[in-house]
Amino acid sequence: MTELVYSTGLQIEGPWLLDADALAQLDDVLTDEWKRLQGWQEEILDEEAEAEIQRDREGGYYQGLPEAELLQKKKEVIERKGTRLSNRKEIRIHLLKSRSVLVDSFRDAFKEQALIEEVPIGFEIHIDCGKVRCRVSLDRRSGLSINASPEELSEARELFVVLRQWAMENRAPAWQRIWTRYHGIQWPIWYVILFLGTTVLDVTATEDAKLMARGLLDKGISAADVPKAIELLLILQTKYHPGQPGMQWPGWYKAIIVFGLIACVCLSIRPKSILGIGRGAERIAWWRRWLKFIGITIPTLIGGTLILPYVEDLIRRLFS
Repeated sequence: MTELVYSTGLQIEGPWLLDADALAQLDDVLTDEWKRLQGWQEEILDEEAEAEIQRDREGGYYQGLPEAELLQKKKEVIERKGTRLSNRKEIRIHLLKSRSVLVDSFRDAFKEQALIEEVPIGFEIHIDCGKVRCRVSLDRRSGLSINASPEELSEARELFVVLRQWAMENRAPAWQRIWTRYHGIQWPIWYVILFLGTTVLDVTATEDAKLMARGLLDKGISAADVPKAIELLLILQTKYHPGQPGMQWPGWYKAIIVFGLIACVCLSIRPKSILGIGRGAERIAWWRRWLKFIGITIPTLIGGTLILPYVEDLIRRLFS
């Protein structure tokens, strides 16, 4: 019989601003799943011990042994087999300056005196129970990653599904994840727009000269028109108008310069991963206010830059 095996690995980009409620939810998930895995492991050990005792009895051992002593033998077998299995649940919280601390749970970390003045920036969780291995990590570069193995084991898949559900409920909105993925690209985009804008200005600066040159060509250039034709050639070549000391930038181009610079600077200031433990709770509150500001300001700046040329043209028509 063919069985589909689904991937039990996941990586989600940040920013990850995990407050106390999100960490408490993760604590509950880890506690419940640890109990489930422990119960599953105990069932397996009990079945293996029972099978071993049964084989020994069939081989002539334990004949006439009281039931109480058989149970004791079974208990010894379970303990012996259990010592060979990996059994670990570990939570390590990462701090600034490449430091870290081990805790039993995130709820314990809330009450940890040593973390009151710290800013936690990530964590690493290891769960080993029998054959099941799971690692959940959060760092500022790669975001959140979840890996459970072996994939073909249903207990590992169930653990992965529960952790994935928690991650999907607490991940950042799509626009923030896109911002993180393409962080820094706003600067080259702005430079390209400025360059394209200068080409438009060059065309606009020589448009009148082109129209006058076409008029001369249409009627034919006489001897009297030669000085004017030479003047137009010089204007087209140098993109310089006599009487105009410098290029006059239109309002839409000024808007691209000013609004674009403000938008690029704002987009350069972005949050990473922070846990709501110690001073991290204050940082999360500040970053959420900043994200709300960005969510309003950037669309307004972009919309204003796009609409300004039409508004400028409308005003010119009304008062011309």
